[in-house]
Amino acid sequence: MPDRQMWCSESSPVYPSLHRNLDSFKVCSYFKDVIQSSIILQYLIKLDMFGYIDALGSMDAPLIPATRLNQLERHVEAWNNLDWMETRLSAPPHDVQDFGIVSQGIFATSDRSGVYCIQLPRPMQGIPLRTWVLGGFAFPITQIEIDPSNNLLVVLSRTFLRPDVHNVALYLHTLSGNHPHPRVRNHILFQFLQTRSTP
Repeated sequence: MPDRQMWCSESSPVYPSLHRNLDSFKVCSYFKDVIQSSIILQYLIKLDMFGYIDALGSMDAPLIPATRLNQLERHVEAWNNLDWMETRLSAPPHDVQDFGIVSQGIFATSDRSGVYCIQLPRPMQGIPLRTWVLGGFAFPITQIEIDPSNNLLVVLSRTFLRPDVHNVALYLHTLSGNHPHPRVRNHILFQFLQTRSTP
């Protein structure tokens, strides 16, 4: 059987589909060339691919796009291979009363009289390891919560006035220095609770 040849005229139903595919190929090739010629575009596309947002790090010495792209690729490769850049052990005091909490890169734990904070290092963002202790509390610490983005430390304190009556207070302080938070109207909230015994 002789070979058959298919001719596509502009009126043929095959022609529009073929024409669109050729146009798409040309557009894709064009965009590929544009992306390959732009480090910034490559960086932004890879950020979106890996689910990250742009973090410039220290504003005193912003990184150029090529350096940020290189660090992003190293960061993703390190996570994929579990190849840590460095390992540090930071142990809180032995008498802490809970396992602590982590929020936005800051680990915090407490005992009855103080709060112990560790800022976890993030080299890609220019954030170093930092530790600090908040003390001078005039009340016993029962539980804490933190919100680093608002420089907020919330301390729950419970004091028993009688076996069946206790006072619960919430203190809204600064995470950086343990001062009454300047953005709240009342930095102390009280509530008296009574426990009723059941027969």
